[in-house]
Amino acid sequence: MAPLPAWVSDYVGIPWALLGRDRSGCDCWGLFRLVQREVFGLELPSYGYDDPLDLTAAARLLSTHPDRTQWAAIEAGQTRVGDGLLLTTAGRPVHVGLVASSGLMLHTEQATGAVVDTYAGIRWRNRLGGFWRWTG
Repeated sequence: MAPLPAWVSDYVGIPWALLGRDRSGCDCWGLFRLVQREVFGLELPSYGYDDPLDLTAAARLLSTHPDRTQWAAIEAGQTRVGDGLLLTTAGRPVHVGLVASSGLMLHTEQATGAVVDTYAGIRWRNRLGGFWRWTG
């Protein structure tokens, strides 16, 4: 695995917070958007996914949102740092992460807060629903 970019450590440890959108706490979409803005200079749309009644909406945007023409599917092995990962449960999109290095993702969950994890490991490899890159 390639080494992690230095900026990744600035995000590890941010606590999980439902609908969180800043360094005081983030959910998975909030962390993804925060890194895209601060590291890559991209202002991603919220798509209105700030409603706690729809916890999987952020994950679905990559695969089913009507405006997904602004997202390009990326083949495994062609990813680059900053690309999004879609993670599934029972085939349904439920979680997003960010490619932090080859084989590693930055993501956040309620139990852990923001962490670096392997997406090729036993916990995630069968749940990987694809990689996406913002093109808008």
